[in-house]
Amino acid sequence: MIPDTIEYREAIGLAAEGFAVFPLHRARIGIDGISVCTCGKDSCDGKHPRVPFSEWATTSKETLTQFWKKHPESNIGIHLGKSHVFVVDIDGPEGMKEFNNILQTLEIEETITRMVASGRKDSGTHLYFSRWIKPTIPNGILSPNVHIKGSAGNAYVVAPPSLHVSGNRYSYVHRCPPNDADPRLIDLILSKKEPVSVARTPPPTGITPTTTRHEIPLTRILSPEQLGKLHDEGNLIIGLHPVHPTIDSPREFSIDKTRNQWRCWWHQSGGGLLELAAMLTGICRCDEFTRDALIKPLSGKNFARSITAAHRLGIPEEDLRKFLGLMP
Repeated sequence: MIPDTIEYREAIGLAAEGFAVFPLHRARIGIDGISVCTCGKDSCDGKHPRVPFSEWATTSKETLTQFWKKHPESNIGIHLGKSHVFVVDIDGPEGMKEFNNILQTLEIEETITRMVASGRKDSGTHLYFSRWIKPTIPNGILSPNVHIKGSAGNAYVVAPPSLHVSGNRYSYVHRCPPNDADPRLIDLILSKKEPVSVARTPPPTGITPTTTRHEIPLTRILSPEQLGKLHDEGNLIIGLHPVHPTIDSPREFSIDKTRNQWRCWWHQSGGGLLELAAMLTGICRCDEFTRDALIKPLSGKNFARSITAAHRLGIPEEDLRKFLGLMP
């Protein structure tokens, strides 16, 4: 029986437009206030793939029908590389101000292109652009609240009318074919890119992040084996994820040495020292540290547990006290 859901009908419509589509999990807030995902895990935002999306994202109506027959309660994901587009991911009102300032600085007039409002309470925005000006557009960060989800690799976005964990749906602000991005914006993105592919270098020795404030370098809580799977690339340390390494995605984990922050490109999650310590020791999952998580993973007892975890991973108590601002 063909599924009769708005998500299925929209998935078929997106495929007809040329977008490579696949099903995502869906989450809702339970009666106890904790999110419940179709993957069966609590405190999950429900935006992760149901299938190996790098292989199965498709424009085939027959394949998508089979997906939604098996998983009728699915949100919609779009594989950007296979769809020949990239997305400017704008995080809330602050992000929109930052992006408008970028356009003003570059003397670019606002371009009408495909625009999506996320289901988030603070109105995240996705701007779709064609990738044809350049062969590939890498992931990148234009400002604190403006990120690039590139057409290189396995970046994906959630498409309307997917249901956000908040209960709101993703929706279109402008539904039109993605337009080409202004060449000046492309040049800016490429100047801030994370390199797409480089030769692997030997395991790093003595990596020391260059932080601008008192910090504990994240590399201090990684084991020699975990460090051996990472390598330096400018201001970044890149390689296999220390908890869920994927051999066919050897660039899924990175540490920004300037900001002393880590990021997982698979889950679009990240954080600092305590978040990394919590993930390494199993207190929290990697996918809990997304920007739009409704429940903060380190709230309550988990915060104290993460401090203990950092100590057990080799950070002296005195350094932790300084890090937490408990002593000069």
